[in-house]
Amino acid sequence: FSSRRRHTILVSDWSSDVCSSDLKDVSLAAAKEAAPEFARALLVSELGEDWKARAEAIGAAGMNVGRRRLSPGAALAIKRAGYVLSVWTVNDPEEAKGLLAIGADSIISDAPDVILAALRPR
Repeated sequence: FSSRRRHTILVSDWSSDVCSSDLKDVSLAAAKEAAPEFARALLVSELGEDWKARAEAIGAAGMNVGRRRLSPGAALAIKRAGYVLSVWTVNDPEEAKGLLAIGADSIISDAPDVILAALRPR
């Protein structure tokens, strides 16, 4: 990430303090072998038909999905399969609220202060 961009997971449900996330299955397989105690999440811009098999192969705890192509049905499928669902990159507070409402466990944002302020109870 460049020094100007700040990605922050705002809400999380990981079983460990560290999560390795990558677009490439081979990188996550290597992470699994090197540090099996750390959680892994498959990073995708959209779910393909093989998403679950890919996640199972690398022992993923979660799916990190791009916000633009995440449907409520896809969110439900991820949650029903037992994965933590993180959505990236969400900078609009109303969009974050909607994603949390359809099952997102985590919001990844460049503007965590804005998102957190909108999510705080008033």
